Amino acid sequence: MLLSADELYGDGDFIFQQDLAPAYTAKSTKTWFSDHGITVLDRPSNSPDLNPIENLRGIAKRKMRDTRPNIAEEPKHPGLP
Repeated sequence: MLLSADELYGDGDFIFQQDLAPAYTAKSTKTWFSDHGITVLDRPSNSPDLNPIENLRGIAKRKMRDTRPNIAEEPKHPGLP
């Protein structure tokens, strides 16, 4: 991570954004970030803006909630059995 940060930002400052997985919130990991002078963005766990695909899945589920396709009635693709 440090090599990539150096390549991307050089001597510039950056803030590390994480998803609060247990590995990232472990005391040893927090100490490592602190020892290396890396600022970590404080985020609430399960923040929807960290994983926008979750919002899309929720929308798709709501739209399809009452849809029950009949597989036998679905059109077949040309050239496929």
